[in-house]
Order: sequence, then C-alpha cells, then structure tokens
Amino acid sequence: MNDLMTKSVTYILIATILLNVLSVPLQAQITINEVMVQPSTGNSLVDCGNTSGHNEWIELFNVSKCDTADISCFVLGSSTSASNSSSFMFPQGTKVPPLGRLLIGGNIAGADFNLNDYCGTSNLCGSSPFTMADGDGWVGIYDNNGDVVEAVFWTSAPGQPTAYQTGAAFATAPCFPTACGTVSALTAPKDMVLGIELSYAGAAPGVDQVVFRGIDGSGSWLTNGTPSPNDCNGPCPTGSDLAVTLVDSLTANETCLLSNGSIGLEVTGGQGPYDFRWNDDDNDQVRTELPAGVYTVTVIDDQGCRVALTDTVENIGQPIDATIDPQEETIFIGDDLDLDIITTNIIDSVRWTPPTGLTCYTCESPVARPNETTIYTVQITDIDGCVGSATTEIKVLKDQYSVFVPTAFTPNGDNLNDVLFIRSPKLENLSFRVFDRWGQEMFYTNDPTVGWDGKNKQGVAADAGVYVYYAEVDLLNGTSRTLKGNVTLLR
Repeated sequence: MNDLMTKSVTYILIATILLNVLSVPLQAQITINEVMVQPSTGNSLVDCGNTSGHNEWIELFNVSKCDTADISCFVLGSSTSASNSSSFMFPQGTKVPPLGRLLIGGNIAGADFNLNDYCGTSNLCGSSPFTMADGDGWVGIYDNNGDVVEAVFWTSAPGQPTAYQTGAAFATAPCFPTACGTVSALTAPKDMVLGIELSYAGAAPGVDQVVFRGIDGSGSWLTNGTPSPNDCNGPCPTGSDLAVTLVDSLTANETCLLSNGSIGLEVTGGQGPYDFRWNDDDNDQVRTELPAGVYTVTVIDDQGCRVALTDTVENIGQPIDATIDPQEETIFIGDDLDLDIITTNIIDSVRWTPPTGLTCYTCESPVARPNETTIYTVQITDIDGCVGSATTEIKVLKDQYSVFVPTAFTPNGDNLNDVLFIRSPKLENLSFRVFDRWGQEMFYTNDPTVGWDGKNKQGVAADAGVYVYYAEVDLLNGTSRTLKGNVTLLR
C-alpha cells in the first residue's frame, strides 16, 4: 500500500511539473496566416500618413490553443526587388495569445502595430516604409538568431516554383535590425528550402486576393473583413477539470524482457474527444506490448486543455539461460546418472519430462536410470515467473559386455568429465594409450581405475584438440577387444 501511495504521489508531482512547464510561453509558434494585397491602390503595406487608402496587411497567427507565443525580437522581413529589402524586429515583450492574431498595417481600425527598431530607425513609419511590389513578393519570419520560422512568397511566373531562384527580386536578404542583440544573418528567399520553410503561392496576388495559410482550419476571410478568434475554438478555459490517471488493471511492468508491459489511462473531465500524444509517437489510450522504458503522454481535450503524465515500465526478471549437466552421456543399462540444472536464475519450480526412469520429476537434481536411450527436458520457472527449458540425451548400452570410450572430455578442474576412462562393467585388464597428432605418446596405463587427465607424461596440460587412443581390453567373459579412435580434449 505504501508503494502504491508513493507511486501515486510521484505521478501527481510529475504531472504538476509538466503542466507548469507547458504553461511557459512557447517560442516560434507563429505562422503567416494571411497576406492580403491590393496593388491597384499602391505598393505600400504600411502608409502611416494614409491608412484609409490601402487594404494591404499581413496577419501573424499563434497556432497553439493554450500557449502564449513570445515573439520578442523576432524579425519580420520582406524583399521585393534587388534594391528593396527591409525588415524590423518586434520589441521586447511582444506576445501573441493562444489562437491570437497580430495584424500589421491595413485600414482595419486598431490593427496597426507600432514596431520599433526598424533596421535602426525608431519607428516602423520611419524614412523607409515597409513595401511590397505589385508583382513578385515575399514575407518571412525569423527568430532572433536569424533562422527562418515561416515564410510565404509569390511570383509573376505561375507554376514555376524555381522562378524565385533566378530573379533578382528574390536574391537579396533583408537588412539587419539592431535591437535585441545582433542577428548574425537573415536568409534570402533563394537560400530557403522549398516546401519546408517557404510556401509557393503560384501567381502574384491580384486585386482583393488573399494568399491564405490555413493553419487553423477555419477558412479564409474576405479582404474587407476583420479576422476574429471566434472562427476557431477558444483557448483552454481557466480551471478546467481535465484529469488523467493510470488504470491499475491495465498497467503492468515488462517481465523477462518479453515486451509485455502495458499502460492504461483513464481520462475524466474536460471536453472530449481526447487526443493522446505519446513520446514514442503512439496515439492509443491503452498501450500494450511495451518494453521497459519511460513513457510520457500528453492528453489534449477538444478545448485545447492538456494534462501530461509520465509512467516508467520496468523489466522484472531475466530470460532463463540454463543447461543440464551432463548435456549428453552414455551409460550401461542399470547404471545411475545424477542430473543437475546449471543456471544463474533463482529457481522456483521445475518439471522433468518424461518422468520415466527418474527418481523425482519435480526436483532440481534427480537421479536417472533409464532402460533405453532417452531425451529428458526440464521446464524451469524462476522466482520472477520467467520460464525456460533445457534438454539432455542419455544413451543406454544394453550389452553388459560392451566397451565404451567417450568422444570428448573437459579436464578443466570442475570435477565434471575431467578424466578420460575406458568404460565397461565387465572390464578385467587393459592396455590404454593416447597419442597426439604427431604420434607422440601422451599417456599410458594398464590400470582400469586410472584414466587420462589431459596432461602429457611430464605433467604439462595438453592443448585442446583431437587426440588418438589405442586400447586392448580383456573382459570377464574371457573375450578380448582392440579399440582405437579419436577423442576431443576441450578446455
């Protein structure tokens, strides 16, 4: 219960921190939503002496429904000919509210914005007005590092997206504003990336024509109308009761590295439908087949209200890597063989199959006495619930007067298969020799109880590899046999 309470408090703290972070005004959330021109009445976008004579205006739009966009020291620039390039910076503290618009110029009452520090002058209505030509034109927004945030342009060559690259009207970058620090560079249209930072409008706008950037999805306005935020959903209401919590029955950690973790969310309050945005680009309310990791989701309701929550999926348990000792063995009928499980996992339960010939089929180290060659499989479950298996083959020799020589042994000091013996239950006498591949004798004995320990006659450990053995044996039934073959020494 204490762990559950701690986890719940942690989620609440994380969600609170993320909500606080999300409430900070965001940078670079502005887009050029509309550019309206009326070339027949003049070229000036802003005519400070005669605002009623022109309808030209530019609208900047904050695409967020909840976050204020801080555009302090952002640059608004244009270039309509090789000799006419200009820009200005928004003063420190300039902000656009959620879904808000900033109208620059035009004859709309109250729409003019006094933009200081226009390329070194004290006012937008200084000695060099902000102008656009009748034919080609473009407007761009830059951050205070000089990087392009958004731009729109048009040319007098419809259907020619590359026309701006060769025309002098688009070759020059705007001038350098001096406020809010020094902008290192402003990008000319010819240097922008088409389709990413620059939107091609086709032909030059005609009289009363709107070049529309439909980010908010509300459609274009008439050139003689006043844009209104009511055309979009309003900002997130103060005091929204939107809440996101974890569903315990749908939330689980990964086990045994099987990518079987899950996270389930319950959403209350706010106004549906809800949008789920995970840090791994998923959009489901219930997540399954998850590997271990940290998962963050932001839930946004239809009003733009948002709540963020983070959950950590941990892995519990490791896959079982197990073997049976011995992995393969040959015995004579009636002989016993101890079986042991080798694994680093902490075993909770085992089950051997088939149970035939075993002293116990649910214990870790049974004794095997099969009457015929048998492959035993053990299924292992560890304390974390991870499941694994291992197998061993026991070959059974039914002839009591058979003689058996292993094909490999491992003289590594682990007391398992360390010594090579000639094996037979009816062995009386023997002569047993081992040679290396050059014919040098490595070992000799005539004692049935003595085997080769993998050393030469000088007591030096032999190299791993293939060796040749030769043996003459006498059995209790009076018969004799000569044996020769290869044995592999493994280390």
